[in-house]
Amino acid sequence: MTAKLDCAVIGAGAVGSSAALHLARAGARVRLFEQFEIGHDRGSSHGPTRLLRIAYFEHPDYTPLMRRCIAQWRALESEAKTPLFAQTGVLEAGPPEGFLVGGVRKAAALHDIPLRTLTARDVESEFPWCRLKAGDEAVVEGEAGYVLADRTVSAQARLAQSYGARLHAGEQVISWRGSAKGIHLRTQADEYLADRLVVAPGVWAPELLGAEVAPVAAREMSLYWVAANDWRFTVETGFIPFAIETDEGRMYYGFPAIDGDGVKLGDHMAGRALAAPGARTGTPSAEDREMLRSFLSDYAPGLPATIGRQSTCLYELSSDRHFLIGRHPSDARVSFAAGLSGHGFKFAPVIGEALAALSFGRDLPADMRFLDAARIRNP
Repeated sequence: MTAKLDCAVIGAGAVGSSAALHLARAGARVRLFEQFEIGHDRGSSHGPTRLLRIAYFEHPDYTPLMRRCIAQWRALESEAKTPLFAQTGVLEAGPPEGFLVGGVRKAAALHDIPLRTLTARDVESEFPWCRLKAGDEAVVEGEAGYVLADRTVSAQARLAQSYGARLHAGEQVISWRGSAKGIHLRTQADEYLADRLVVAPGVWAPELLGAEVAPVAAREMSLYWVAANDWRFTVETGFIPFAIETDEGRMYYGFPAIDGDGVKLGDHMAGRALAAPGARTGTPSAEDREMLRSFLSDYAPGLPATIGRQSTCLYELSSDRHFLIGRHPSDARVSFAAGLSGHGFKFAPVIGEALAALSFGRDLPADMRFLDAARIRNP
């Protein structure tokens, strides 16, 4: 067994690497454990991009949190000396009273967020690749944009190490338990003792936290790229990230081309349930591919219909699709974040900060209490 640590962190994805950075920056002796390599593609934090929206349709209480988060994204960029957040604006479209446009407008009205409203005809004129259905409307959220995912995870892990954190890549934590001495961790390679533990396990939450504490369901989501090496669909040509609610109640999203793979596309509502994280196939189903082709034909006829690169990622869905953040009910020295439900990456800086605060014995910040994991156990 090694010397006692101040804090161990399990999981070096977006949230775990952020927590390790906040803890190490505050002077804690930290070890960050990742069962795979940094930037691996087996979970939820890999890939080139993630949408960053402020007028949050999922719940308006995310908006103040997101505004605080943007300041941290800018600070992280400065410290890492690398661009991480592109403030391009985001196009959000669909039925005026649908969950997307309706939810965006609700959050914008509550929090005084400027939106530019477009009719279906306006959209066709300004974004000629797009065709909305009659009666659909769109808004452009000018303060929104996207973050660079792989680059963020790498930057946070690197900065955490610069503050003294030790990275254990390829070392899986098998189990943990609390005692009067501290938190005992057993990995494939060794045993460790820490004063505190932070767990950011993604889809492995039920295994490491218990299904009753973190009841999340793994879902494999499909990703596609079209217009490979076609630079007509870049930010410089006016192509901005988008989210479109279809008349079937699905939500497709897309990003401008930032590399040779082209325009990245996905369906936030589709995917397939997995019995376990290891059951991931890595390949979109034929049904998902056909649904994407229908979306391109109906809503994005100006984009090439030929699919190039294909991949998948994993969502860890909570029962209400909101995050689960808090202390473990069996041991207050253990804090965790789970159930990020496909929209947690953009909040990684503030979730990591919250986990560090919990680890130091402070309360969950007031603007995050609606995400307290205790709500699942005490509805």
